[in-house]
Amino acid sequence: MARIQAPEDRYEDAGVLGEGGMGQVRAVQDLDLGRRSAMKIIMPELMEEPGAVARFIEEAQATAQLSHPGIVPVHELGQLPDGRWFFTMRLVEGETLGSVIRQLHEISSTEGWGSGGPWSFRRVLDAFHGACEAVAYAHSRQVIHRDLKPANIMLGAFGEVQVMDWGLAKVLGREGEETAGVRTERSADDELATQAGTVAGTPAYMAPEQARGQVERLGPQTDVYALGAVLYTILAGRPPYDGDPERVLQYVAMGMYTRLARRQTPPLPPGLVEIVERALHLDPDIRYPDAAALASELAAWLDGERRLEQARAIVEEARGLDPRVAAWRAQAELLRERAARLLAEVPSWAPEEDKHAA
Repeated sequence: MARIQAPEDRYEDAGVLGEGGMGQVRAVQDLDLGRRSAMKIIMPELMEEPGAVARFIEEAQATAQLSHPGIVPVHELGQLPDGRWFFTMRLVEGETLGSVIRQLHEISSTEGWGSGGPWSFRRVLDAFHGACEAVAYAHSRQVIHRDLKPANIMLGAFGEVQVMDWGLAKVLGREGEETAGVRTERSADDELATQAGTVAGTPAYMAPEQARGQVERLGPQTDVYALGAVLYTILAGRPPYDGDPERVLQYVAMGMYTRLARRQTPPLPPGLVEIVERALHLDPDIRYPDAAALASELAAWLDGERRLEQARAIVEEARGLDPRVAAWRAQAELLRERAARLLAEVPSWAPEEDKHAA
């Protein structure tokens, strides 16, 4: 039987995978379980900041309690010998939605939507729908992500869709409130809660209330806005806002983005444009109430498009029969003419057997 080892003995380092504001992610070999995992380690300089440590621990605890195929599972939370906090999670391999969007638009600019390449327009939309469903599950557990963007959605080679990096996740509700949601140490401590006026997230995908630092107004509609911005990027090839972060924040706060309806190359599906515009509405109350409602609307559009594609396929199949139908009609006309000639040679009062050939 394998012996459970201390972190420094259990995990064999396999190199850096990435780095962010809160921590560094490294590939490790789990010697107890014999598998490769990802280990996120808090930055050393953040160990002296209680708020940062609490947020790091909350990311691990919140993610671990979100049991969904579209959310990366957390295996262990602990501390290294030097005191740094870490947590291990499934090692996700694949490419980001952002990379796939770039590939999609490189192809669509010359060949039109859904032409060639490993990722068609339809396949990208299906993957995005999977991400919406994962976020919808988090919303049902009273957790909002607050940093949804193409770079935080990973796509695997076998259809896996994983919503990553829950470092800015916010658990709604406080200690003592009746909720079926996720509970973390930080969500139970008012002193560690995000303070009003704090702006956290990625400006180009940030909801207006988030850009204004209105923490008390953050909710599922905040994530809906970000998902709408991701869908905008899928359609347009770039985010709704671009440029200097400070100026972007000003534009976001006012809801000043270039409307998709003005983009005609390639032509955009009107139904998807309508979904984007509702999701990106300045007023949170007019947006979809949560990611589940957005996912449902997108699913209805995808289902309608599939039915339309099936109908088009049937029409094309029917058109493929046109030459055979034309040949049958020509043959029928020849037979009618031959029958008429034969009948003309037989008296009307002749017995039936004499007319049988005609």
